[in-house]
Amino acid sequence: MKDGFWVAIIAIIFALSCALAWSVMDEGGEEAVISVDGEEVYRIPLSEDRVIELDCGNTVEIKDGRVRVSEADCPDRVCVGTGWIEDGASAIVCLPHKLSVTVDGAESGIDISIK
Repeated sequence: MKDGFWVAIIAIIFALSCALAWSVMDEGGEEAVISVDGEEVYRIPLSEDRVIELDCGNTVEIKDGRVRVSEADCPDRVCVGTGWIEDGASAIVCLPHKLSVTVDGAESGIDISIK
């Protein structure tokens, strides 16, 4: 067989290995973190589609790797208007119900964080 054939086989094996490694690294660990009054009440993988009705009056929906507050009984409903979030650069906050929804484990695109 010719040398070009073996180079092509090796290149294909290398490409498949890289694709497999990339998919393993890219698999999330991303989780929706739901806190009420500063206390974490849920930590749910974004890969798990769910609807959670909270006692505080909000409904949180996780779907297709994103999370949102879909319903709220507070007067301004800013939390509902925030829409879907899927990375650590955004957060959903409902001040009347002391609710926060964040994403943990995702790339935020932010170089620094202040705690």
